[in-house]
Amino acid sequence: MKNLLKAAMAVAMLLLMVACNGTKTDEAYPFPMKYLPVQLEGAKMWSILDLESGEVKVKDAYKNMPSAVIGDMYFVMNEEGTFDYYNVADPKTPVNKEHFGSATEFSAEGYALASLKGKPISIINDKCEVVKELSDSVAECSLFCRGLAIARFTTAKFGYINTDGKTVIPAQYDQANPFMYEDHAVVMKQRDNDSIVDICFINKMGTETFKTNSTMYRPLTQNFNKGVLPVVNMSKQDTVICLSVEGKEVENPFAVPEKIKKDGYDQHSATGKGGFVVTKGDKAGVVDAQGNLVVPIKYRDIIDVCPDRFLLSEKEGVYFLADANGKPVGNAKIAHANGTPSAVATRGFIDVAITASNLMGMFNEQGFVPVAKGATVGAILQAIDTRNAEAYVGQDALAMGGTLISFAGPIASKGADGQVTFNVETPVRMVGFDFPVISYADGTEDELVALMGANMGKNGFVSTGGNVFESENGTAVALGYKNGIVRINYYMNKAEVQPLPAESRKGAKPAKK
Repeated sequence: MKNLLKAAMAVAMLLLMVACNGTKTDEAYPFPMKYLPVQLEGAKMWSILDLESGEVKVKDAYKNMPSAVIGDMYFVMNEEGTFDYYNVADPKTPVNKEHFGSATEFSAEGYALASLKGKPISIINDKCEVVKELSDSVAECSLFCRGLAIARFTTAKFGYINTDGKTVIPAQYDQANPFMYEDHAVVMKQRDNDSIVDICFINKMGTETFKTNSTMYRPLTQNFNKGVLPVVNMSKQDTVICLSVEGKEVENPFAVPEKIKKDGYDQHSATGKGGFVVTKGDKAGVVDAQGNLVVPIKYRDIIDVCPDRFLLSEKEGVYFLADANGKPVGNAKIAHANGTPSAVATRGFIDVAITASNLMGMFNEQGFVPVAKGATVGAILQAIDTRNAEAYVGQDALAMGGTLISFAGPIASKGADGQVTFNVETPVRMVGFDFPVISYADGTEDELVALMGANMGKNGFVSTGGNVFESENGTAVALGYKNGIVRINYYMNKAEVQPLPAESRKGAKPAKK
């Protein structure tokens, strides 16, 4: 539990598709949403769908997926890799005058969090005007939920700020969740030198209403909804109960009524409308809270969008908008949609010394984490989907998160008999790692690589020129940057090392000496 919690040092949010009627919100759909970003069937571009009429309000306007549209506002990544906000009324002209390096969706109150390159995170209004610039100590922020945003500080602890930019709940938690559906949230603290995690229920003033720990309960969701949080009772591993904000065991408001259970459906999942998406075999439909069938059981998939809208699919990969009774709304055929507000804003700058140290901590003369010198395909089989061996035939590279592992030959081969065999003796040739800095100030990459180069001796490497470094162990590293991406290439055999480009972004500052 300790390692999992520390690995999840990010703002955890479980966000559903949200309310679409004007600015009115609903506890089950906590954000006002009138529009939905969609990619239409057969299209490469993204459009904006009017959820009330079903009309495609903005057609094929964006190469990159827009954020969820809250009210009339949304943001899109531009060609430079930064972000611009738009209003549905003018989908071609950004509201902001300067590009943002990071951005969140707007809240029901009309505020978002965003950062300019080289600047702290700011609270902005729907004209993209800065309302409040946050302290440099705030490293990351979620979007506002019920007037509060989760903030991660440079101490690596989480707290909450309000729309005035004030810290209203101090940074003291190792994990924090939003005040999504009501005025209580779940937060966690890791005990020092212990695997036990303290779990607290707090209100919007930061007052604890209940405290327990991971030996007692394991939360199944991140947010209170209808006054309860479902948890596993750890003394009875197979027992799921619901706790109130005071920690009392209470009835589950999402429980499937006995009448509906007796109707023999294979599965039930609650909708925000008080009913249930139900299945029989591979077909789905919807029943209301009384068990009356309101959407026929004939669809491949059903997505609950807002109080009176579903997305229904009759064939794989294609959806249409429907009302609460399954009647089509508009004629749009939808391949993809994004109705989930989940963006996080980060500072527009980094501590170059700390970042350089962290990046250099990934490698030394013995290898690049997690690949040691001399590693082969066989040593990395645990990261390979061996059940899908056919996909690796003829492939000589493997992506592992942000790392790309290049081999000296194919990962797998197919014999004359059609059998696929993994080439377990094929050695790793190179490990590549990309670190984006596009959202940070121009010149960040110059400073970062210069500082790394000046300290390569600590990792056992000496410079051969052109940001190429070799070790006595026979390994080598090439550093470079282009288009706002810092690249580290780690070679198992120094004879194969190739220098990388060092191209600053337009307007970049010279590297510090």
